[in-house]
Amino acid sequence: MKLFYAYQLSKGSDVPRPRTPPSVAIGDESAARVLLVGNGPCHGWGVASHTLALAGGLAGELARRNSRGARVDYVGDEIMNIAAAVPWLGATDLSTYDSVAVVVGMNDAVRLTRLPRWERDLLALVEHLRSGTRPGVRIALAGIQPVRSVPAYDSPLGSIAETHARRLSGSARAIAERFDDVDFFELGAPVIDAARRYGSPLMYRRWAGSVIAALEGGPVSRVLEGDPEIDPALHSVAIDVDPNGWRGLLRAAELEEARRLTEIERITAEARERFGVRIASVSLADGDRIRYVGHGGREMPLTVPLELTHCATVIDASEPLVVPKTSRDDRFNANPLIDLTHMEFYAGIPLLSSSGETIGSFCLMHPLSKNPSATDVADLRSFAARAQAELQRLETEVGGSDDAAEDGSGSVPQRAAGH
Repeated sequence: MKLFYAYQLSKGSDVPRPRTPPSVAIGDESAARVLLVGNGPCHGWGVASHTLALAGGLAGELARRNSRGARVDYVGDEIMNIAAAVPWLGATDLSTYDSVAVVVGMNDAVRLTRLPRWERDLLALVEHLRSGTRPGVRIALAGIQPVRSVPAYDSPLGSIAETHARRLSGSARAIAERFDDVDFFELGAPVIDAARRYGSPLMYRRWAGSVIAALEGGPVSRVLEGDPEIDPALHSVAIDVDPNGWRGLLRAAELEEARRLTEIERITAEARERFGVRIASVSLADGDRIRYVGHGGREMPLTVPLELTHCATVIDASEPLVVPKTSRDDRFNANPLIDLTHMEFYAGIPLLSSSGETIGSFCLMHPLSKNPSATDVADLRSFAARAQAELQRLETEVGGSDDAAEDGSGSVPQRAAGH
């Protein structure tokens, strides 16, 4: 079943998904703040922006219910399973939120995660959230949607996963019942738009109603009908990066969002063909996360926890790393993210800033193992050198901006990381 999930995940690489910052807001700074943690329904399959996904549905509906507006921050990704959830939260300041919604488990159901491990990791997540949030903050914990309601899993193997999902949801309900401030709720099957079978704004707005009902402890006060226009005041929150990170980080993130890192995309495309791998990317250190840029496709997440990546080893040692078969490497074979993505082969070369600081890596990833001799490290270094030159050019671009001149520091002040 793990291979079944990995296969379906690779097939979904062309399905639209959000590439915008995972925070959506409407209203001013006094707006109610909700943390959305999860994968599957949270991920935004079928839409290109989080304003159209579950985060946007929640923010829009909450804003209609109060005068303050709402901000919803999404932490997670399709490739975040329950074992990776606490690391994925990283340094998120949980004390800033008025409520928390957790929607996890679809990939654990499909991959048949063992029930004891699920219970251990879900309990750890709930306790982590409870310990960091303010007294009185409610946590809504969703049951797993019917697995076969997802088009990719509507098959006999999907039936096996759906049976397992019911076991996992039953365990989640039992965990929620241990705590007065945690409420279990059934997310239910999605309302499918025939023209947009993988996901639509209407589907996410309906799901948002279920989440809000759980957070409020009562029925939805107004049934969501039709597919009204998105409130023009609903917007993505600006990209957050580590304020102490490499000075070109924000610029690189903004260009990646706009798909304007054309030279780096050209380099990674050539590297994919040259080395015969599925993924070639530039990874940049961003606080406790890795930010992927320039990969030229939708298969990579925007960011992942630094501690769950091969790239962390490259950055720490500032040396090339080649891992022919991850599942047989003791450094990585227990890593939940690498296990879920099923990327057996990895090769990475450190990337340096103009001042000589290691800021990331030029990396290759592939689902099948490779013989070490099949990867010419000298050749890979040449690709990395080209990408490094382009990144250093971004530093010059940032340093020459009007903002930098006004700041007097030679670099644009970067926004503080929100999560």
